[in-house]
Amino acid sequence: VAYFAMLSGQGWIVVAGCRQFFYARYIDWAITTPLLLLDLALLAGVDTVTIISIIGADLLMVFGGFMGAVSTLTAVKWFWFMFALAMGALVLVA
Repeated sequence: VAYFAMLSGQGWIVVAGCRQFFYARYIDWAITTPLLLLDLALLAGVDTVTIISIIGADLLMVFGGFMGAVSTLTAVKWFWFMFALAMGALVLVA
């Protein structure tokens, strides 16, 4: 649905007066990736605390990507990129 919204000209805003930003994909990722991780974790028999921490790190990773995408300063973009990478590493390691 998110990609159809982007295809049909919805689900985006203009950032910094000139750049098209598709926020629909971040909403999609914030819903679907935790569900995928929950499914995989339950299938693997992972304990509840680990599941919650993995899903929390995943949501923070998506949030970091969102913040990096809407940021206009290069240093701020790099900060959010590194933050999202760190959260992604936590998801992979757990």
